[in-house]
Amino acid sequence: MINENENENEICLKDDFQTNETVDTTVLNNVPDTVIETVDNTVTFTEEEEEVAVVVDEDADLDPDSLKWLTEFNNSKKVDEGFAENGKDLIEIELWPGINLSVVVCIDSNGETFYKNLTLQFKEDLTMKEIIHTVDDLLKHLASPGRKGFVTPSDFKLESQPVIDKISKYMLEENLKDVTENGDEMDLYIENYKWIWNIINLNIYTLMHVRLSNDNLDSKASDSDSDLLAGFKHLMSRLYNNIDPSIRLKLNKPGISIVQNIYTGFDTEYKYRDKIFNDLISVQLAANTRTILKIPKKETFYVCELDTLNNKAYPVKKLKGFRYDLFEDIVNKCVNKIRLLKSDKYDTILNILHEGFKGLTISNPDIFKSYERDGYFYIALPRTNVEKHVYLNKDNVGFTFNDLLETSSKMGSRYLDADYSKIRTILKNIRKFYGRDNAMVELFKNKDSEVGILDDLDTDTLSITPTTGLSDVKRYSRSKIRSLDININRIRANYIIAHLTNADLSMLKDFDNVKDSLDIVNKSFITLGKPLKHGNFNVHIRDTMLLAPAGKKGLAAIGSLLGLGKIELEKTELESMDLLLSNDREKFLRYAITDAIITLLYANYMEDQLFNSRVVGIPISLSSLSAAYVKNEWEKSGYKGYQINPLYLIGDSGVTQTPQGLYKTKEVGRKISMYISNYRGGRNESFMYGVDNSRYWIDYDLTSAYTSAMALLGNPDYNNARNLTEEELFKMTDEDLIMSYTIFSTKFKFPSNTKYPSIPCYLNESTTIYPLEGEATLTGVEFVLAKEQNCEFIDIKDIFIIPFESVLEKTGGSRGRKKVTCKFVNQPFRNIIKELQDRRLQHPKKSLGNLMEKEKGNSIYGNVVKGMSNKKKFDIKTGRTVRMEGGLLTNPIIASWITAFIRSVVGECIHNVSLLKGSVVSITTDGFITNLKDLEYKIIRGRIKTKALISSYRKVREFLSPDSNPDALELKTRTVGIISWTTRGQFSLDGQLKATTGFQVKGLNFEDLDNVFRSTMTGEDRVIEFIQSSLRSAKDIYMHGGHVTKTYADRVFRMEYDNKRVLNIPVELLEEDKFNNHLLDSSPAKNVKTVEGLRFLSCIHRKNVYNKMTSKAGSSKYKSDLDLAIRNFVKGCVKDPIGYNLTAFKSYSDLIDFVKNYKKDYRISKTSISNLKNRKMVVKGVPRNPDTLAFAEYVKEKFPSFDETQFFEKVYDK
Repeated sequence: MINENENENEICLKDDFQTNETVDTTVLNNVPDTVIETVDNTVTFTEEEEEVAVVVDEDADLDPDSLKWLTEFNNSKKVDEGFAENGKDLIEIELWPGINLSVVVCIDSNGETFYKNLTLQFKEDLTMKEIIHTVDDLLKHLASPGRKGFVTPSDFKLESQPVIDKISKYMLEENLKDVTENGDEMDLYIENYKWIWNIINLNIYTLMHVRLSNDNLDSKASDSDSDLLAGFKHLMSRLYNNIDPSIRLKLNKPGISIVQNIYTGFDTEYKYRDKIFNDLISVQLAANTRTILKIPKKETFYVCELDTLNNKAYPVKKLKGFRYDLFEDIVNKCVNKIRLLKSDKYDTILNILHEGFKGLTISNPDIFKSYERDGYFYIALPRTNVEKHVYLNKDNVGFTFNDLLETSSKMGSRYLDADYSKIRTILKNIRKFYGRDNAMVELFKNKDSEVGILDDLDTDTLSITPTTGLSDVKRYSRSKIRSLDININRIRANYIIAHLTNADLSMLKDFDNVKDSLDIVNKSFITLGKPLKHGNFNVHIRDTMLLAPAGKKGLAAIGSLLGLGKIELEKTELESMDLLLSNDREKFLRYAITDAIITLLYANYMEDQLFNSRVVGIPISLSSLSAAYVKNEWEKSGYKGYQINPLYLIGDSGVTQTPQGLYKTKEVGRKISMYISNYRGGRNESFMYGVDNSRYWIDYDLTSAYTSAMALLGNPDYNNARNLTEEELFKMTDEDLIMSYTIFSTKFKFPSNTKYPSIPCYLNESTTIYPLEGEATLTGVEFVLAKEQNCEFIDIKDIFIIPFESVLEKTGGSRGRKKVTCKFVNQPFRNIIKELQDRRLQHPKKSLGNLMEKEKGNSIYGNVVKGMSNKKKFDIKTGRTVRMEGGLLTNPIIASWITAFIRSVVGECIHNVSLLKGSVVSITTDGFITNLKDLEYKIIRGRIKTKALISSYRKVREFLSPDSNPDALELKTRTVGIISWTTRGQFSLDGQLKATTGFQVKGLNFEDLDNVFRSTMTGEDRVIEFIQSSLRSAKDIYMHGGHVTKTYADRVFRMEYDNKRVLNIPVELLEEDKFNNHLLDSSPAKNVKTVEGLRFLSCIHRKNVYNKMTSKAGSSKYKSDLDLAIRNFVKGCVKDPIGYNLTAFKSYSDLIDFVKNYKKDYRISKTSISNLKNRKMVVKGVPRNPDTLAFAEYVKEKFPSFDETQFFEKVYDK
């Protein structure tokens, strides 16, 4: 049904469509919202620095049963100043005049002495003034080493610092022999001093809080004492600032956040106007909402390093000799005391909320989603149903970004307000029953008409101290009860989701005013990091193109994965949506809104995927989703990651390759360049060139190549990294070399009869070759294969090894003897990949769940190598193209090992093909084409000895797929006959193989391709000219304005050998010039210089060296569709023989007149015609649209025999 409101351009669509999460929001009524009887008062909530008054229902009755899901709190007692445990083992000494140190001495079952409950105490009867002087003097004493302007070695002696020395006796272990032998004395001194400094400041800060609380100094201080009170508080502030940020973070009183998001699927329909602009027809929006509650959760302190910019805690390496357990216990006791003093039962209230909502998720797991992380409990309420809206641009008024946000908010606000109201009612009632409001009731009860102050708000029997000053009561009650306030931070955001955002966002009327606030990622406009601030809106922009699985990038494909089919339209309807709106309004609206719904629901699905990894929001890309998944799994398993220092990421060379970075990453950081130089990606080579019509060919792939390699690799043991001698290198077993990050530089030389050498060498910055001899940086994995091929190594140097982290494990052996084996531990991806593959098998093949688990695994590798390939992106903020940076998962050491391992496994396979007298057509990263059947069986079961690498690969496959086929190789395609010309350039005669990188095959079916490729391979040259169509990029739209339109350009596709190897041409074929119809084999080049010569000779005749001052202007791009049609018509007219079944013009002047008669201002000259004569005519290259069809009609008036089928793009049936 379609309901139109008063504005005929605004349409609200209503039908039976709901999300797959068909949950009525009334489910929130299951949460108890009982209100107790109380006097008239209000409850104040702090939300974004704004106080909101909530009126309490005076007549509501308390139903105890409704609060069973809430945890009862324990009544806390009055705080004592000294809070050390008393007992016979208590030691108490004077730490500083006026301050005592107490510690409990314990003995464990082994007779070992240990300490606990180390605390500081003020001596009794110290006045506030005496406390200030005592603490100030202590701080001056502790700062004395630096107060003289310099320090000397004698300052390091603990006996010169008695305060530190007294505490050190309990914080340092008795036996420090290991520390002394390892030369770690200074590191331990610094660690000990730093944390004792924190113990002193934190303990005294706690004691001063206790004194403030018990003496009620805020209320008792007279005007004459106010200066003293100010000094007391200032000293507390000094102490607080002295405390490490990681501890201070635990002292905060965090509030509750209510995150409310409106998700809007956004799509536009438009009509092509010209090369730059389109005309807007309609805007479609589909929206739903979700509220996420973020409740702080009390967590214990542990020693860590805090990134003060984002409060992210990183684990630190703990030194031997320091009692971290005692230190953490001291800190946690102080933190608990301070939080109790400052916030009273605030932690209890938060715990009640946490347990209550947690119980809600347990009882309703399909409705409420939740997780705990980083000290917070997150609960996601159900999404609301989908609201739909269509704006018709009838009067060409246009639609602005602000219109988009306003409409989106109107569609979702009522749902968010309902959720917010419900949550606030729940919070209000919980706090009122357990905290502030109940205290207020008791506080203002009169006893004999006297106003009283409660000595203890938590006792069952009220003890009221009479007072005569009402102002004192108000001041005290306000201070005491403020601790019970629940701070609520309401955060609202709009997620705008489109498919190909550069198309839809650019159609907005005010896009030029918004574009500078966006970011470009993989040719899409999105927002990174913090939301875009637009007026009162916080806006996140996402593109489902970046979130779609490989092979399912189209919106129709995504819709099919969701079970939502798009309405089928004829090609003419798609090209003229304005006519469809006029002729069939209902069909237009249903078609238009479907795209918005698909983007919305797919974004909802991706948000759920990210939420499962304990992150809130919609991921930016599949890569970011994968990274979040890995980090979450690491955190759950306790694995700390493979960064040497979390603040100096090993994959960010801009940070690590600096003096400070090299200092932090030590010896490994200085060797990083070797691992980077070894990183080359996959092996890509073409070994054969020409046409074969009869032989049998098989395309093999390594099964799940990169994920399997990642499951095998180990955790880098940086602590045991070291340099090796050449003798040590050759003594290493194959397993030792494979299962370690070993690297070295060497010169090498393979035997002359080696068919497929395996050591890569750079030809230039982007091309790698595999010659017989040269110089390279090798990993241990590549060393294994090269040794198998009898390679000679010359001048080996810079040998470095980072072992896989391992432990020695004793197992049962023969005759009762224990066998010691090496077990690898903390393998970063092993269990993650296993889990992903197991979960993938739980979903039907090609289903959304199946594809998503596959994409997560594949994207892990992309995160590991992120920023290493010198890939660049356009940065809107700076207007420059910048290099992509690495992230937390980026690691050159691991990246080089993965790629080297895959190169070596496939290299070992093709080496075995040569030993088995087979042939290899080409190799592409993790696959190759050969003529040998059952290759893996022949390698594993045969007499071939070179199988160390494929055997290792099979072992990891057995781990990942114990219940299925563990084969390393999977058969991808079988075919008979093949055309091969270069790397990623193969075409089988049955169409099963089609690798045509660089050639746009759109508009050509199998017969067309077969004819084009065969004729080109057997013709005079090896060149195909074609018209490449593409959409305008986000960068082009940002720089030059306009909308997403199709662009066309002439392109040249060369079916020429890449000359990375030397083709073998039999003499008889060379003499008879008959090699065009044969498939030629090749041999490896001797060295890099040989390949440089071959490639120079192959391209010198066609290479135009550009120079800004001397090169002649020219462009292969077409200015318009009409330009494309005219230029291709001219090509046909001057072609020999003439094309398109035309008759020749008598002269170039006649041809010019013919074109000018159609378009007077078209730029054409005899020179341009002569240039086009040397160009090839492109068959079926011109798109059909009103401009090109009109020109074709004009041509047919003069040439009735004009062949349109050759002129226009071929349109195939669906």
